[in-house]
Amino acid sequence: MKYSPYLTFILLCCLYMHSSAQSIVHPIVNAQKNKILRIEALVQLLVQQGVTVTDWTIELWKTGYEATLKVKEKTGVMYTVGVQCYTKDEVYASLQSKEAFVEKMFDQANQTSGQRSNWLRFFETQASQVDAVDAVLAVCDQSRHQTTVTIHSDNRIKIKYTNHWNAKSLKHKTNYYMIDAHFDIAEGAHNLRKMSNEFVFGKTMKVGVSDNSSKQNQGCGNRMLAKLKALHQQQNKD
Repeated sequence: MKYSPYLTFILLCCLYMHSSAQSIVHPIVNAQKNKILRIEALVQLLVQQGVTVTDWTIELWKTGYEATLKVKEKTGVMYTVGVQCYTKDEVYASLQSKEAFVEKMFDQANQTSGQRSNWLRFFETQASQVDAVDAVLAVCDQSRHQTTVTIHSDNRIKIKYTNHWNAKSLKHKTNYYMIDAHFDIAEGAHNLRKMSNEFVFGKTMKVGVSDNSSKQNQGCGNRMLAKLKALHQQQNKD
């Protein structure tokens, strides 16, 4: 059966909207795209000023972000530049004498029209791995956890799932969650040290899950492990 071009377009739109609605990782990244661009622009501006940025990371969550830059000046002076946003952007330097310079650079680091993020380009190439992460996270209750996406300067993504609901409550010694999962996506991730309950997907993703919840609350961790095993087996078949 052949579909009209219009109907085909509508079907594709519906599939895309359904996929986006089910995603857990993409909304976090999409919400902070402008921030990612601005931090990358800040790195470029610092380099133009003769400052070497030895490493940088950006941790993203749904409502904010925090960036850390390790820098070294030609004089050998080293310090840390931080940008964080919980309610508004705040910039700081570990050396007080550098704060005015850092604030000036950050003010200039507004995204320019047509600017393209190197990291976002890498993120887009890892669609199949991110889809696998979404599939694993989707088996758990989304109301009691925090998912963060950490960007690394060397084209690496680390996605962390944490659910410690009631874990520190003395009133809930037999009813708590303590689930931690990490997803490392990077070229050569298969060479990273493999721990127990970890799975390696191809050469670009390593996944680990730990569930030390109380006995009656271990369903989420078990479902995550079952999903990981199923995806891993499917990948081996393919």
